[in-house]
Amino acid sequence: MGLAPEWKQATMNILLSNSSSKLAQIARIGGYQATMAAATTGVGLVEPKVIGSSVIDLTFHPFTPCRYVDTRVVGGKIAGTRGYDLINNGATYGGVAGCAPTTLAGVGENSFGAMAMNITITDTSTAGAPGFAAARPVNSSALTSLVNWYLAAATVSDANAAIVQMDQSGSNDEFEIVTSGPVHVIIDLFGAFTSPEATPLDCVNTAESTVSPAAGATFSLNAPACAAGYTNVSASCRAGFFNTVNWASIGSSHAGSDCQGTNTSGSAQPMFASAKCCRIPGH
Repeated sequence: MGLAPEWKQATMNILLSNSSSKLAQIARIGGYQATMAAATTGVGLVEPKVIGSSVIDLTFHPFTPCRYVDTRVVGGKIAGTRGYDLINNGATYGGVAGCAPTTLAGVGENSFGAMAMNITITDTSTAGAPGFAAARPVNSSALTSLVNWYLAAATVSDANAAIVQMDQSGSNDEFEIVTSGPVHVIIDLFGAFTSPEATPLDCVNTAESTVSPAAGATFSLNAPACAAGYTNVSASCRAGFFNTVNWASIGSSHAGSDCQGTNTSGSAQPMFASAKCCRIPGH
Protein backbone atom coordinates (compact mmCIF):
# COMPACT_ATOMS: atom_id res chain seq x y z
CA MET A 1 0.00 0.00 0.00
CA GLY A 2 3.07 2.30 0.10
CA LEU A 3 2.60 3.19 3.77
CA ALA A 4 5.16 4.78 6.07
CA PRO A 5 6.65 2.36 8.65
CA GLU A 6 4.51 3.59 11.55
CA TRP A 7 1.33 3.27 9.43
CA LYS A 8 2.39 -0.20 8.32
CA GLN A 9 2.65 -1.30 11.96
CA ALA A 10 -0.72 0.25 12.90
CA THR A 11 -2.37 -1.33 9.87
CA MET A 12 -0.93 -4.75 10.66
CA ASN A 13 -2.19 -4.48 14.25
CA ILE A 14 -5.70 -3.78 12.97
CA LEU A 15 -5.63 -6.58 10.40
CA LEU A 16 -4.23 -9.17 12.79
CA SER A 17 -7.13 -8.59 15.18
CA ASN A 18 -9.39 -10.20 12.55
CA SER A 19 -9.98 -13.90 11.95
CA SER A 20 -8.18 -15.70 9.13
CA SER A 21 -11.45 -16.17 7.23
CA LYS A 22 -12.17 -12.44 7.42
CA LEU A 23 -8.60 -11.63 6.35
CA ALA A 24 -9.11 -13.77 3.27
CA GLN A 25 -12.11 -11.65 2.33
CA ILE A 26 -10.28 -8.39 3.10
CA ALA A 27 -7.36 -9.43 0.90
CA ARG A 28 -9.65 -9.44 -2.14
CA ILE A 29 -10.81 -5.86 -1.63
CA GLY A 30 -7.68 -3.76 -2.36
CA GLY A 31 -7.13 -0.10 -1.53
CA TYR A 32 -6.26 1.29 1.87
CA GLN A 33 -9.54 3.00 2.76
CA ALA A 34 -11.66 0.00 1.72
CA THR A 35 -9.33 -2.37 3.57
CA MET A 36 -9.55 -0.38 6.82
CA ALA A 37 -13.33 -0.06 6.54
CA ALA A 38 -13.64 -3.82 6.10
CA ALA A 39 -11.23 -4.58 8.94
CA THR A 40 -12.83 -2.23 11.46
CA THR A 41 -16.53 -2.21 10.53
CA GLY A 42 -17.03 -5.12 8.12
CA VAL A 43 -18.27 -2.75 5.39
CA GLY A 44 -17.57 -4.20 1.96
CA LEU A 45 -17.48 -7.81 3.10
CA VAL A 46 -20.06 -10.23 1.72
CA GLU A 47 -20.67 -13.41 3.67
CA PRO A 48 -21.48 -16.42 1.48
CA LYS A 49 -25.07 -17.58 1.68
CA VAL A 50 -25.68 -20.96 3.25
CA ILE A 51 -27.35 -23.07 0.58
CA GLY A 52 -29.61 -25.94 1.41
CA SER A 53 -30.51 -25.08 5.01
CA SER A 54 -33.56 -27.05 6.14
CA VAL A 55 -34.79 -24.12 8.25
CA ILE A 56 -33.81 -21.12 6.08
CA ASP A 57 -33.81 -22.09 2.40
CA LEU A 58 -37.46 -23.06 2.26
CA THR A 59 -39.66 -23.51 -0.79
CA PHE A 60 -43.24 -22.24 -0.71
CA HIS A 61 -46.00 -24.56 -1.93
CA PRO A 62 -49.30 -22.68 -2.23
CA PHE A 63 -52.52 -24.67 -2.29
CA THR A 64 -56.24 -24.02 -2.22
CA PRO A 65 -57.27 -23.04 1.33
CA CYS A 66 -58.68 -25.99 3.24
CA ARG A 67 -60.10 -26.60 6.71
CA TYR A 68 -57.55 -28.41 8.89
CA VAL A 69 -58.83 -27.82 12.43
CA ASP A 70 -62.30 -27.11 13.77
CA THR A 71 -62.64 -27.70 17.50
CA ARG A 72 -66.40 -27.25 17.24
CA VAL A 73 -66.44 -30.60 15.43
CA VAL A 74 -63.60 -32.52 17.13
CA GLY A 75 -61.85 -31.94 20.44
CA GLY A 76 -63.86 -29.10 21.94
CA LYS A 77 -62.52 -25.77 23.10
CA ILE A 78 -58.78 -25.34 23.62
CA ALA A 79 -57.95 -24.34 27.17
CA GLY A 80 -54.18 -24.07 27.40
CA THR A 81 -52.08 -25.99 24.85
CA ARG A 82 -53.02 -28.50 22.13
CA GLY A 83 -50.63 -29.96 19.56
CA TYR A 84 -51.18 -30.98 15.93
CA ASP A 85 -49.37 -33.60 13.85
CA LEU A 86 -49.06 -32.75 10.16
CA ILE A 87 -48.93 -36.40 9.16
CA ASN A 88 -52.67 -36.48 9.92
CA ASN A 89 -55.26 -35.05 7.55
CA GLY A 90 -57.90 -32.55 8.56
CA ALA A 91 -60.57 -35.14 9.33
CA THR A 92 -58.58 -36.04 12.47
CA TYR A 93 -59.06 -32.54 13.84
CA GLY A 94 -62.55 -31.63 12.67
CA GLY A 95 -61.52 -30.40 9.24
CA VAL A 96 -61.71 -32.20 5.88
CA ALA A 97 -59.84 -35.31 4.78
CA GLY A 98 -58.56 -33.57 1.65
CA CYS A 99 -56.65 -31.10 3.81
CA ALA A 100 -53.61 -33.39 4.10
CA PRO A 101 -50.37 -31.35 4.36
CA THR A 102 -47.97 -34.15 3.40
CA THR A 103 -50.03 -34.93 0.29
CA LEU A 104 -50.63 -31.30 -0.71
CA ALA A 105 -46.94 -30.37 -0.39
CA GLY A 106 -45.52 -33.76 -1.41
CA VAL A 107 -43.06 -34.03 1.49
CA GLY A 108 -42.70 -35.84 4.81
CA GLU A 109 -43.93 -34.26 8.01
CA ASN A 110 -40.45 -33.24 9.21
CA SER A 111 -39.77 -31.31 6.00
CA PHE A 112 -42.22 -28.55 6.95
CA GLY A 113 -40.35 -25.44 8.04
CA ALA A 114 -43.50 -23.34 8.33
CA MET A 115 -47.18 -23.33 7.41
CA ALA A 116 -49.28 -20.50 6.04
CA MET A 117 -52.54 -20.54 7.95
CA ASN A 118 -55.56 -18.51 8.94
CA ILE A 119 -56.67 -18.95 12.55
CA THR A 120 -60.13 -18.03 13.77
CA ILE A 121 -61.28 -18.02 17.39
CA THR A 122 -64.94 -18.11 18.33
CA ASP A 123 -67.12 -18.33 21.45
CA THR A 124 -65.20 -16.68 24.25
CA SER A 125 -68.08 -17.03 26.68
CA THR A 126 -66.07 -19.19 29.09
CA ALA A 127 -62.63 -17.78 28.28
CA GLY A 128 -62.74 -14.49 30.13
CA ALA A 129 -61.65 -11.21 28.60
CA PRO A 130 -59.31 -9.92 27.44
CA GLY A 131 -57.67 -13.03 26.07
CA PHE A 132 -55.34 -14.33 23.36
CA ALA A 133 -54.46 -17.31 21.19
CA ALA A 134 -50.92 -18.08 19.98
CA ALA A 135 -49.54 -20.52 17.39
CA ARG A 136 -46.01 -21.85 17.73
CA PRO A 137 -43.76 -24.85 16.99
CA VAL A 138 -44.00 -27.68 19.49
CA ASN A 139 -41.49 -27.39 22.36
CA SER A 140 -41.41 -23.59 21.99
CA SER A 141 -42.10 -21.30 24.92
CA ALA A 142 -43.12 -18.34 22.75
CA LEU A 143 -46.40 -16.66 23.70
CA THR A 144 -46.62 -14.09 20.93
CA SER A 145 -50.32 -13.40 20.40
CA LEU A 146 -51.82 -14.16 17.01
CA VAL A 147 -55.48 -13.45 17.81
CA ASN A 148 -56.85 -11.30 20.64
CA TRP A 149 -60.37 -10.88 22.05
CA TYR A 150 -61.71 -8.22 24.36
CA LEU A 151 -65.22 -9.49 25.13
CA ALA A 152 -66.44 -12.71 26.72
CA ALA A 153 -69.48 -13.82 24.72
CA ALA A 154 -70.67 -16.75 22.62
CA THR A 155 -70.94 -14.50 19.56
CA VAL A 156 -67.37 -13.19 19.66
CA SER A 157 -65.18 -14.22 16.70
CA ASP A 158 -61.89 -12.91 15.35
CA ALA A 159 -59.28 -14.12 12.88
CA ASN A 160 -55.74 -13.52 11.69
CA ALA A 161 -53.44 -15.03 9.07
CA ALA A 162 -49.78 -15.86 9.74
CA ILE A 163 -46.75 -17.87 8.74
CA VAL A 164 -46.21 -20.26 11.66
CA GLN A 165 -42.89 -22.03 12.17
CA MET A 166 -43.04 -25.82 12.55
CA ASP A 167 -40.96 -28.13 14.72
CA GLN A 168 -38.62 -30.26 12.55
CA SER A 169 -36.96 -32.29 15.30
CA GLY A 170 -39.07 -35.40 14.78
CA SER A 171 -41.59 -34.76 17.55
CA ASN A 172 -45.02 -36.32 17.11
CA ASP A 173 -46.62 -32.87 16.74
CA GLU A 174 -45.23 -30.08 14.57
CA PHE A 175 -47.14 -27.10 15.99
CA GLU A 176 -49.46 -26.20 18.82
CA ILE A 177 -52.11 -23.67 19.73
CA VAL A 178 -51.98 -21.93 23.10
CA THR A 179 -54.96 -20.04 24.50
CA SER A 180 -55.40 -17.97 27.63
CA GLY A 181 -58.85 -19.49 28.22
CA PRO A 182 -61.31 -21.99 26.73
CA VAL A 183 -62.13 -20.98 23.15
CA HIS A 184 -62.99 -22.71 19.88
CA VAL A 185 -60.25 -22.57 17.25
CA ILE A 186 -60.61 -22.99 13.47
CA ILE A 187 -57.51 -23.34 11.27
CA ASP A 188 -57.46 -23.09 7.49
CA LEU A 189 -54.21 -23.93 5.69
CA PHE A 190 -53.26 -22.24 2.41
CA GLY A 191 -49.61 -23.05 1.88
CA ALA A 192 -46.48 -24.74 3.20
CA PHE A 193 -42.80 -23.82 3.38
CA THR A 194 -40.73 -26.99 2.94
CA SER A 195 -37.05 -27.88 3.23
CA PRO A 196 -35.00 -28.05 0.01
CA GLU A 197 -34.68 -31.50 -1.50
CA ALA A 198 -32.03 -32.84 -3.85
CA THR A 199 -33.25 -33.06 -7.43
CA PRO A 200 -31.64 -35.03 -10.27
CA LEU A 201 -29.90 -33.21 -13.10
CA ASP A 202 -32.12 -32.33 -16.05
CA CYS A 203 -30.04 -33.12 -19.17
CA VAL A 204 -30.75 -32.97 -22.89
CA ASN A 205 -28.60 -33.55 -25.98
CA THR A 206 -28.39 -30.96 -28.71
CA ALA A 207 -28.79 -31.71 -32.36
CA GLU A 208 -25.57 -32.48 -34.22
CA SER A 209 -23.41 -30.06 -36.15
CA THR A 210 -21.65 -31.53 -39.17
CA VAL A 211 -18.70 -30.83 -41.42
CA SER A 212 -17.15 -32.88 -44.24
CA PRO A 213 -13.37 -32.36 -44.34
CA ALA A 214 -11.45 -33.55 -47.38
CA ALA A 215 -9.06 -36.49 -47.21
CA GLY A 216 -6.12 -35.61 -44.95
CA ALA A 217 -7.68 -32.31 -43.85
CA THR A 218 -7.92 -31.16 -40.25
CA PHE A 219 -11.16 -29.80 -38.87
CA SER A 220 -12.62 -28.10 -35.79
CA LEU A 221 -16.32 -28.43 -35.12
CA ASN A 222 -18.56 -26.93 -32.44
CA ALA A 223 -21.87 -28.40 -31.37
CA PRO A 224 -25.01 -26.24 -31.34
CA ALA A 225 -25.30 -24.00 -28.30
CA CYS A 226 -27.28 -25.15 -25.28
CA ALA A 227 -30.74 -23.74 -24.70
CA ALA A 228 -31.11 -20.87 -22.24
CA GLY A 229 -30.73 -22.06 -18.65
CA TYR A 230 -28.68 -25.13 -19.59
CA THR A 231 -24.91 -25.58 -19.32
CA ASN A 232 -22.69 -27.54 -21.69
CA VAL A 233 -21.17 -30.34 -19.58
CA SER A 234 -19.70 -32.74 -22.16
CA ALA A 235 -18.94 -33.20 -25.84
CA SER A 236 -19.97 -35.95 -28.19
CA CYS A 237 -17.85 -36.33 -31.32
CA ARG A 238 -18.19 -38.96 -34.00
CA ALA A 239 -17.18 -39.71 -37.57
CA GLY A 240 -19.55 -40.88 -40.27
CA PHE A 241 -17.47 -44.02 -40.81
CA PHE A 242 -15.41 -46.11 -38.39
CA ASN A 243 -11.69 -45.44 -38.07
CA THR A 244 -11.58 -42.48 -40.46
CA VAL A 245 -10.34 -39.79 -38.08
CA ASN A 246 -7.40 -39.08 -35.82
CA TRP A 247 -8.98 -37.13 -32.93
CA ALA A 248 -6.75 -34.36 -31.62
CA SER A 249 -9.20 -32.92 -29.10
CA ILE A 250 -12.56 -33.82 -27.63
CA GLY A 251 -13.71 -31.44 -24.97
CA SER A 252 -15.83 -28.43 -24.21
CA SER A 253 -15.27 -24.72 -24.39
CA HIS A 254 -17.25 -21.59 -23.67
CA ALA A 255 -18.29 -21.55 -27.32
CA GLY A 256 -19.56 -25.11 -27.35
CA SER A 257 -18.22 -28.64 -27.65
CA ASP A 258 -14.98 -28.77 -29.60
CA CYS A 259 -14.31 -31.77 -31.84
CA GLN A 260 -10.93 -31.41 -33.49
CA GLY A 261 -9.09 -33.93 -35.59
CA THR A 262 -7.80 -35.03 -38.98
CA ASN A 263 -9.65 -37.00 -41.62
CA THR A 264 -7.35 -40.00 -42.18
CA SER A 265 -9.44 -41.65 -44.87
CA GLY A 266 -8.90 -41.38 -48.60
CA SER A 267 -11.99 -39.24 -49.24
CA ALA A 268 -14.16 -36.54 -47.70
CA GLN A 269 -16.05 -37.85 -44.66
CA PRO A 270 -18.82 -36.37 -42.47
CA MET A 271 -17.89 -35.49 -38.87
CA PHE A 272 -20.47 -34.75 -36.19
CA ALA A 273 -20.52 -32.86 -32.88
CA SER A 274 -23.20 -32.54 -30.23
CA ALA A 275 -23.32 -31.44 -26.59
CA LYS A 276 -24.94 -32.71 -23.42
CA CYS A 277 -26.64 -29.76 -21.78
CA CYS A 278 -27.71 -29.93 -18.14
CA ARG A 279 -29.32 -27.83 -15.44
CA ILE A 280 -30.21 -28.31 -11.79
CA PRO A 281 -33.99 -28.05 -11.58
CA GLY A 282 -35.48 -26.03 -8.75
CA HIS A 283 -37.72 -27.41 -6.07
